[in-house]
Amino acid sequence: MKLFKDIKKGAAEASEKAKLMIEINKFKIQISQNQKEIDEEFRKIGETVFELFKEGNTEELPEGIIESCNACLSKQEKNKELELEIRKLKNEKNCPKCGNTVKLDVKYCPSCGNKLEVIEEENNLESQEKPSEITVKCNKCQTENEENAKFCCNCGESIDK
Repeated sequence: MKLFKDIKKGAAEASEKAKLMIEINKFKIQISQNQKEIDEEFRKIGETVFELFKEGNTEELPEGIIESCNACLSKQEKNKELELEIRKLKNEKNCPKCGNTVKLDVKYCPSCGNKLEVIEEENNLESQEKPSEITVKCNKCQTENEENAKFCCNCGESIDK
């Protein structure tokens, strides 16, 4: 009988410990969730302060914040330069009007018809690759265009399909 009582007592203690651990884990999960929400609020605060900085509202910002904002601006500019280098390597540029990615030698954006500055090809990886298959001819200049083009990449004329 004593063995049965000891087993029953041990099971009861294990059950209590399990309940305690479950409660502790519930609190830990709530703490973790609260910390994620705090981190998100800190991120929002940082974005708001950075926007104020970019707008020139720096008179009330502490010097440390201004230095951090300048560092962020510098890194953003560096990222833009790196993205431009990637586009050059891929033989691409973006239309300044609609943001569509087009080949470097395209004169008009096939998406919006905006006239583009033609950039001479430099040594890049894609210039050695086979160009994508072009399937639509312009009625005006007979230039072949990509299948989804709305405007001719050579003359800017609307493409009727």
